[in-house]
Amino acid sequence: MINPLRRSPCGRAGEAGTGAAPLTAALAYWMLQQRIVVSQGESPILKKAIGNGWKGKLSPVLYILAIILAFLSPWMAVALYVFVALMRVVPDRHGIWQSRRALVLHTARG
Repeated sequence: MINPLRRSPCGRAGEAGTGAAPLTAALAYWMLQQRIVVSQGESPILKKAIGNGWKGKLSPVLYILAIILAFLSPWMAVALYVFVALMRVVPDRHGIWQSRRALVLHTARG
């Protein structure tokens, strides 16, 4: 069995580097989402679809924490990476169905 956290020539920087790619992706996604919201103005449909966006705001913070933890405890860092991935997989409570309902109501009015 291959141990992903075995001692590597990079030391603990390897586990810290593992969080760099998802951190940059999370930041890019958050910035893109903010730009889209600003470009659409006060669209109630878009705001309803996005919700409060707590996952998008929390993910970069947890990735930064995991990168710091990688130097102290690589297993904790990997556990945090897995937690963030699982958190992103679980659908939000507001969900796509409420967004579709808002779109139908919006188009029916005008």
